[in-house]
Amino acid sequence: MTKNKIREAFQKVIEKNNMPLRIIMVESFEEAIKVSRDEAKEGDIVTLSPACASFDMFPNFEVRGNKFKEIINGL
Repeated sequence: MTKNKIREAFQKVIEKNNMPLRIIMVESFEEAIKVSRDEAKEGDIVTLSPACASFDMFPNFEVRGNKFKEIINGL
């Protein structure tokens, strides 16, 4: 599965460079946003910065961005 390969690649970089980062796996776009909100501290900025297309979920980047805004505005 692609997301597992991406996670493994990131994990290798994190471990190799002794970076204090952790990867949180989620099952949906909505869950990713809610987890980001829960993890963020006051003053943090959460941005949508996808590493690749998500044609399995959205027809294009505009629809994806609009869905992001819709979820954020509903929090």
